[in-house]
Amino acid sequence: MWSRIDGFTQARLGVLLDKRMVVRSALLLSTQHLAVADDFRRFRPLLQPVLDRTAGRQPATRPRRPDPRDRRRRSETGEPGAATVLPTFLVDGFVHGSWSVKGGILRLVPFRPLGAAGTSAVTEEAERLLPFLGAEDVAYV
Repeated sequence: MWSRIDGFTQARLGVLLDKRMVVRSALLLSTQHLAVADDFRRFRPLLQPVLDRTAGRQPATRPRRPDPRDRRRRSETGEPGAATVLPTFLVDGFVHGSWSVKGGILRLVPFRPLGAAGTSAVTEEAERLLPFLGAEDVAYV
């Protein structure tokens, strides 16, 4: 929304969430999305099986259960199979790195060299995101 609505802020999103005008929930697979509450009411019956699996109410149908000793698939809580998903950025439609905000800095961590055009595009988009995140600068780590 921040990129499509001029002047939209993180604080405004917080108000919409607090007033329950916007809902954060899984819409595609288990990926978290924001949706207008009225729209989500219509989608909810269709999404309920996915929401139940995500919440652990029903076992997920998988070819094999993850090995609890496999650290790569553990979340920060230590639960096997509940991987932590980092915020990522795309270049030409492909994931090229992760990002975080710390101390007012939007930190970009490319997975591989971006090249001049990729760096320029990512930096330009990151700078547009600064006001929404309440950050002041962009840094590549």
